[in-house]
Amino acid sequence: RVSTPPLGGLGGEKRKRRMTTKELGEAVRVSQTLYRANPQTMFTLSEVGFWINAVVTNDSYSEAGPFVVEFYIAGVDEDMKTQARRLYGSRVECGMIRPKTSMLIELPRETRCPLGLPMGSCRMYAVVKLHTPFEETLTDAVTCARAAVEGNRAGMLLMAERCWRGEGGFAVDFREGIRWYRKCMGTGDDVASFGAVDVQHLTTGPLPPDLAPLTLSRGYHQAWLAVAQTLDAGHPPR
Repeated sequence: RVSTPPLGGLGGEKRKRRMTTKELGEAVRVSQTLYRANPQTMFTLSEVGFWINAVVTNDSYSEAGPFVVEFYIAGVDEDMKTQARRLYGSRVECGMIRPKTSMLIELPRETRCPLGLPMGSCRMYAVVKLHTPFEETLTDAVTCARAAVEGNRAGMLLMAERCWRGEGGFAVDFREGIRWYRKCMGTGDDVASFGAVDVQHLTTGPLPPDLAPLTLSRGYHQAWLAVAQTLDAGHPPR
């Protein structure tokens, strides 16, 4: 979702021809990528949406889009296009952006740091992509699920997002969402533009805030085991 579209506006109904990825990249840039936590540290499965913002700017003299912004994270030595991992629940559909304006992108608070990241220095990416006509055909659950099962990357990522958020005809299923996210490593080659910020990732440390009470009765390692068990059972880690 775009929490504050008035900065750029959506609009764009009069555009007769869709932009290409190259044209979108020439018009739109990620002018700012922020992780506002202090220190700039992420823990596995922690809720990070509250701390993340990006600003997308249209430098051209015409409307640009429709586009989406997706957030990924990878080790500093990992390749963005093939090894980055999508932050869970971080796809933002932005529509059109008016000429010479900026749009503030905010994420739902429940967006989480993904599993499988290397320990230590990582880089978070805000990635601008075209919202393709094919994605618009995946509005119902049956069509989306069929595209995912057939191995279509757009279908798999939409399936992951909808299972994670419980949208588009899907019930909330964190385990299923993570399964589809893992099938889609990297940003792919359809990146129009991106911005980045360096963060530190830790697999040890405080549990996510909504899981912390488990440590009182089970201890740290047992609490993480409980998280794994709830994910295996298909329930949210709460």
